[in-house]
Amino acid sequence: MAKVGDHTLAVKAESTYGTAVSPDTRFEVLSENVGLKLDYVESKALKASRRYLSTNGHVISKSHVQGDVEIEIPSAGAGFWFKQLMGKVVTTTPGGATNRRLHTFTADSALDNLSFTTEAARTDVAGTTHKFTYAGCVISDMEIACKAGEIATMKSSIYGKTETVSAASATSASYPSSTPLIFSGAVVKLDTVAVNVSDFTMKIENGRKTDRYFLGDASPAKPVEADMRSCEGKLNVDWEGLTQYNKFTGHSNVEIVAKFETQAAIESSVKGYVQITIPAAIFTGETPTGGGDIIEQSIDFKALDDGTNEPVKIEYLSLDASF
Repeated sequence: MAKVGDHTLAVKAESTYGTAVSPDTRFEVLSENVGLKLDYVESKALKASRRYLSTNGHVISKSHVQGDVEIEIPSAGAGFWFKQLMGKVVTTTPGGATNRRLHTFTADSALDNLSFTTEAARTDVAGTTHKFTYAGCVISDMEIACKAGEIATMKSSIYGKTETVSAASATSASYPSSTPLIFSGAVVKLDTVAVNVSDFTMKIENGRKTDRYFLGDASPAKPVEADMRSCEGKLNVDWEGLTQYNKFTGHSNVEIVAKFETQAAIESSVKGYVQITIPAAIFTGETPTGGGDIIEQSIDFKALDDGTNEPVKIEYLSLDASF
C-alpha cells in the first residue's frame, strides 16, 4: 500500500534537449503535479446517417508535459532551479571560505541551451511503484515566497516534451544535506532601509516560448527565449508613515533587497542564504486603508531595467561547488 514516504522527485540537467538522462539529485517536495497534457482535434466532416462523431474522427493533435514543483528553499541544491530559471551562473569563493561558494544567477541567452530530466516515483494503493520520466523539461517561471512564521518556498512551473512510464523503482539519487531558510532569518530592505514585512512574494517569468509545434511532430520543439522577462511581486508591511506611499505616488525607482538566511550555520559561524536584488523597482499600489486594527500597506512592485545594473540578481551562498 502507498505510504507518504513512497513519493520521490529527482532531476538532472540534459546534454541534449529531450534526451532523457538518469537523475542524480532528489528534492524534498511540498507538492508536484507534473504530468502529460494532450490536445485533441475533431473531424468536421459530415456523413449520411451519422449523428455522432466517429471514433476515427477524434485524434490526438499535440502533447506536452506541464506542472508545478513546490519545495522549501534548501540550503544546498537550490541553484539547480535558479540556473534553469535565469540562464547564467557565476561562482566565486568568498574571503575566508573553505567549502562555501557564492553563486550569482542572472538573465542570459544561455537559457536557450538549458533543459533537464525530471523523474517522479509514485506508488499506487496496491504498493506498486511507477517511475514517471519527463524529458525536455524547462522552467518558464518561478515564485519565491515567505510569510512570518513559515519557511521560505520556491515554486517552479515546468514545461516538458515527453512522458514515459515504467513499473520500476526510482533511480538511485541522493538528497542534498540541507537546513531550512526560515522567516526569522529574513530581512527586506527598501532603498537600504530594513522594513517590517509580514509577507513577501515574487514571481519571475523568463519569456520562454514553450508551445513550438511543427509539422511531423506532436511534441513541442525546444523552448526559446522570445519575450520580455518580467519580475513582479508584493510586500505586506505595517503602515509606518508616508515614506513608501510617496514612492508609490511619485513613481520613484526603489531598490529592493530580500535576503533569506538558513537557521543554522553551513560553515564555521557563517549561514547560507538566498538574496534577491532588484536595483530599480516601481511600486504599483496601493493606498493604505483600514481601521480597527494596525493599518497595513500592500505594496505591489515591478522590476525595471535602469540600463546599468542587472534588473534581477539572485545570490545563493551554499556548500555546492558548482551548478
